[in-house]
Amino acid sequence: MTTTELGQIETVDVGQLWWEAGETEFARWLSDHLPSLGRPLHLDLERVRLQPPGFGWFERCILAKEVGTDATVAIAGQLSRTNHVRLGQLTAYAGANDARIIIWVAPEFRLEHRKELEWFNRRTLEPIEAYGVEVRAIKIGTSPPAHEFRPVVFADAWAKRARATTFGVTPAVLQRFEFFQPLIENLWDVGFTNRVMARLARNANEDFASGFPGVTYYAAYRPDAHDTQASVYLWIGAGSSDKSGRIYDVLLCQCRAQFKNETDVFQPDYWGERGGWRRVSIGVSRSFSDNHSEQGQQAIRKWLFDTLHKFKEVCDPPLERVTRELAAKEEREANTAEAKDVDPGDDSDTDAGTQTQVEPQGGK
Repeated sequence: MTTTELGQIETVDVGQLWWEAGETEFARWLSDHLPSLGRPLHLDLERVRLQPPGFGWFERCILAKEVGTDATVAIAGQLSRTNHVRLGQLTAYAGANDARIIIWVAPEFRLEHRKELEWFNRRTLEPIEAYGVEVRAIKIGTSPPAHEFRPVVFADAWAKRARATTFGVTPAVLQRFEFFQPLIENLWDVGFTNRVMARLARNANEDFASGFPGVTYYAAYRPDAHDTQASVYLWIGAGSSDKSGRIYDVLLCQCRAQFKNETDVFQPDYWGERGGWRRVSIGVSRSFSDNHSEQGQQAIRKWLFDTLHKFKEVCDPPLERVTRELAAKEEREANTAEAKDVDPGDDSDTDAGTQTQVEPQGGK
């Protein structure tokens, strides 16, 4: 009989890891790990700037934004137990940058500081969110330390936004958020999107970057008293009708064979003409009779999840080919235009009295 040997988890003093580098370097490290910091908070964080040297204690602060809402986020980290001085510095930094979200990171939080952050979340009617996060480091045996972010103060952001009249949040908007949020989390888990939160908005769809310019995936959910329609579509707005039309033509044949079946409705170009150029889409819809029970909503989310993945699987290879084709075409056209702009009589590029003439491509 064999036995399995398991390693022993050891806690590492975070302060000791940056003992020589100091808190400014810790802030730099923190700014490089904002996705990890944001994940347990359900925030999709993107760095705006890290204060450069010479700004005193501001060097330990990070200015970020929440992707999707563009809400300003003020972040401060420290390598010791929380203290009143750092809290004052963080709130001053947040006020100077008109931040709506405050994140305080430290190895250990005093009880009074947790209470103060909780007071921010309970009492301020303005849409301000305050988070307290303990940073820890662990290792197994001789392995290098691994970091862990553990929230100790977690803002009930969505209930708070529902109370904030400036957001105009309605029960329908919150219901929409509660439907889409599990879908966003599942898509994040498998790497389909880097978003971690659903939109707090009235529109009935969520968008996801495709990785190709001018092309976006959408998931739509339109509940009705008797029948609910869920849709997944690929929106094409490549900047000109020629580009959009070319992408549409390439994808149409691929999608028609894959998505046309007895239960789903295939919808090519069902958004038609929009804006200053022709923006088109290819989509598929399905009707669901049960949109009230949790089981019914899970079935709708599963269909959206599976269909988004199928769209990506079907569309990504031809999208890659047509993107290269359009880029090569643009390069050829740019070279042709550049060649035509050269005046044969211009002797500015002559060498030892010898004039060089450039003939336009395709010219005779």
